[in-house]
Amino acid sequence: MSARFKAWLAISRSSNLPTVWSNLVLGWITGFGFYYLNQPAAVVPSASSYPWSLSLVLLLLGVSCSYVGGMILNDVWDRDWDARYRPERPIPAQLIHPQVAGIVASILLILGFFLAVFASPSGTRRETIMVAALLTIGIILYNRWHKGFWVAPVVMSLCRVALPILGFFGAMPSSVGVPLFFGIYLIVLGAFTLLITWVARHESTDSSPSFWVEALFFLAPIPLMFIFPLGRNAWFILAVYSWWLLYSNWKYPLPQGVGARVANRLASLPLIDGLFLAPFFSHYHALAESRPQFYASFAELEWGFFIPSICFLLVLIWRRWIPST
Repeated sequence: MSARFKAWLAISRSSNLPTVWSNLVLGWITGFGFYYLNQPAAVVPSASSYPWSLSLVLLLLGVSCSYVGGMILNDVWDRDWDARYRPERPIPAQLIHPQVAGIVASILLILGFFLAVFASPSGTRRETIMVAALLTIGIILYNRWHKGFWVAPVVMSLCRVALPILGFFGAMPSSVGVPLFFGIYLIVLGAFTLLITWVARHESTDSSPSFWVEALFFLAPIPLMFIFPLGRNAWFILAVYSWWLLYSNWKYPLPQGVGARVANRLASLPLIDGLFLAPFFSHYHALAESRPQFYASFAELEWGFFIPSICFLLVLIWRRWIPST
């Protein structure tokens, strides 16, 4: 593997892409389930009447482009700071020219926006355009002013929340609003991302996040436990999540371990998704049996457990070769 190719992998932080996919797929499955499992069977389309699988693939490609474009843009605008404090980064190390990186980032952000819009059904295209535009604008604003700007963590959390919302509207032929249980998940996801971003602000300093900030990572999933009854899969995911946080805190003491803790918190995002998806499928399993067969298969094959688990494992594997932060 050439040094230049490794530099592009490093600047993309693409080892975190499975967390993006997990968020989007959760939103897509929730939108599809909420809409069709509450409709008369006669209005449920066949798999051939709308290319659902193609729509999901395009959405995944779109948010992947947006994420990688945002990461590259981050290094472009941080190049002067990196030259002083992190000269090994690809741009200050002169492995990637900043102008080339800026062009690539711009193309990816534009491509991400149009793929998301193109993938959406016509009935929810207006909502998709709004969310995709806010995601793109949020990425740009965060990367441009994230250092020293107190509201930057809020902007980052809103960008993360936009991912499942894109998936949610991408699975609906017409908008029927956002259910309360999905709204609770979005709040938890946003709060969790806010905590990660807040801790990351200490990464290049000698300071440490407060004990209470660290404690909130353990408390963040609690609202998800009251949406649907937890089954064995959700309890297992919760146990893995708690163990992962404890292991990370033990292995990486503060303040030296801030960067590693941030990377581990990012990796655990799919586990947060699993705490929602696993009981969601259990709750709707009976309804799913009388609805579209491929959705019933999601429940029968326990995709609510396996999708987040696989995404979590992919992050752990990929970051061996591609830095997470």
